[in-house]
Amino acid sequence: MHNSWLLYLFYVCCVHISVSNGGTFLYRTVVAEEHGQPVSYCEWNGTRYLPGTDFKDYDKCIHCKCNKKYMTCNSLLENIFLNTKDDELSDCKPVKVACEIKWVLKQNRSIPCPAHKIPEHQATI
Repeated sequence: MHNSWLLYLFYVCCVHISVSNGGTFLYRTVVAEEHGQPVSYCEWNGTRYLPGTDFKDYDKCIHCKCNKKYMTCNSLLENIFLNTKDDELSDCKPVKVACEIKWVLKQNRSIPCPAHKIPEHQATI
């Protein structure tokens, strides 16, 4: 029983940390009985995945891997953080385009930002 509590605590900590930084998400594998036998699978958006499979969801921009106990999903996007001063002074802003971050002009998002105008003081996670 003590090990179950530690595993639960680990699970809660990982999910909390992953949600807060946009990195890795952890989901428990579902165990169901099929023809009298327990079967493990991962479920994502109504689709079942067997342990050992991985997939990418380009609508949510994530890559997931399923194993017997957990499904881990990692963001395909980088999180970009700008300090307030650089953000205010910059003519450009980062936008998501097909699971990639592209820099565009604030005044016209259809125009790519010239490299020399991209803020230097940015953090990527």
